[in-house]
Amino acid sequence: MLPADVAAFSDGLKAAFPAIRFVSLDYWQHFVDQPRWEADCIESRRREKLGLPEIELRRHMRDPTGESLHYWDSLADPAETRFYVWIEPPGWRPVWGPEDDYGLRYIETIPRLRFEFRRCHFQLGWPRGSWDDVEPMPTSGRHTLVLQGYQFLVRWNPREPEAEAFGKKVYNILRKLTACEFKVFEPDSRRAYDDKTWRMQKQCLAGRHALAWSLMRRHNYLKCDNWANLLKSADYRFRTGDVFTKAESRKFFADAEKRFQEDLRLHMEAYERFRGQPRGDIEFESRGDRLVAARLYKPSAATSTTESGAASRVALELRVRRRNGRAQWS
Repeated sequence: MLPADVAAFSDGLKAAFPAIRFVSLDYWQHFVDQPRWEADCIESRRREKLGLPEIELRRHMRDPTGESLHYWDSLADPAETRFYVWIEPPGWRPVWGPEDDYGLRYIETIPRLRFEFRRCHFQLGWPRGSWDDVEPMPTSGRHTLVLQGYQFLVRWNPREPEAEAFGKKVYNILRKLTACEFKVFEPDSRRAYDDKTWRMQKQCLAGRHALAWSLMRRHNYLKCDNWANLLKSADYRFRTGDVFTKAESRKFFADAEKRFQEDLRLHMEAYERFRGQPRGDIEFESRGDRLVAARLYKPSAATSTTESGAASRVALELRVRRRNGRAQWS
């Protein structure tokens, strides 16, 4: 969703729920001594460079009891991107818990009628590139610009009719401002799998302004969190070469299946190689879509007090080598 979509969503929520409130997901930040925290961070970095003992970093949060929370007028406010959205019960006052190890206190009585919302951000360049909350300017027509959506999370217990009604009403407000039909593109080649329109109501929703934005440039794409493919509005008209031919599609999926089976085989062989070693954490490293290394770490209790860094905890490392076109561990 672009800011205009988010502003419309905020207006719809306020019209439906006059008591609705927009609160930072990190609502405790309003009560933190920021200058003191920043000074402690600078001192910590200085001591680290000089090899001096570390200092304990705490947030220096004042007692918020009796103080009002900081509310935002809209989910589109540029100063914040991560929100709780809730309805405060009549006479509600926050009850704060004790400090944690970092000096933070959290509200123990968060209102039941609530959901989480995180705004989108932009990435210039794919698959690697810088992320920004503000739309960057591509320097050429071939630069890929991705608008990635993050999170709209509303939960309820079916045994709580009021919470269920709230969640469904919020979702219906959002659905009226969004669409769930897209053209779907393979992320590496930026070519569509087929010329069909994919309906993705359970995976992705996109605001009307975001859909229009995806049509402004050939390489403007939408992306949902935890969904690998790139998307465009269902109204996008394909150009010559935009879509895989049937032969290219068959080859693409055959190659993908071959890579998957090879990756699965390498994982199983690595676990077999680690079987006789002391039990510990296992980490696999990939570059792009290829597996390149596997590491077995020593159990934490077995690590010497003089050892430092992850490298000192590696009990066994395997590297992938290719011989006669076949990947093997060495």
